[in-house]
Amino acid sequence: MDRYTKKDARDCGKRLAKALGKSFGNCWVKKGDKNIAKIGCWDVDYNPIYGGAVITEIHNEQGGIGQPFGSRRLKPEAFCGTINFAIKSIEIDREKRKK
Repeated sequence: MDRYTKKDARDCGKRLAKALGKSFGNCWVKKGDKNIAKIGCWDVDYNPIYGGAVITEIHNEQGGIGQPFGSRRLKPEAFCGTINFAIKSIEIDREKRKK
């Protein structure tokens, strides 16, 4: 049995962001003497105590976040399985639209 980790969950989140054209990680830029959040940037928040991984999205320049797919956290294996399902669905839809 494979053991999924926080790194796996983050890699899966990054793959989904790429499939959807979203920026991922490194969600802050330096402007003058301030750090400004990149609105729309995704990241994976992982906390095993609260249940695992969830995708977050920056909503404002101050760094306020939301969770575009809901707040339910998943263990890394389930998180990656869900993301793999989503990516395959996107690929099938894009293939269908090409025809």
